[in-house]
Amino acid sequence: MVPGMIVRFDIRPDPNGWTIYDRATGRPAIIEGLVSEGLPFDDADDLVDLLNTLHMMQPKVTLH
Repeated sequence: MVPGMIVRFDIRPDPNGWTIYDRATGRPAIIEGLVSEGLPFDDADDLVDLLNTLHMMQPKVTLH
């Protein structure tokens, strides 16, 4: 991760485990049609890293 870069996805505790949420929408992330709630910490932590990496790899649109 680049220092100072704002990540798109993060995790929060929920009543049944951990939720991956999309910081752009403030809502739980939906992955393959499933809401990412109630996950074990290690799974949520690994998945949020993967989602942020994939997000950073997407081509960015720039205007000149």
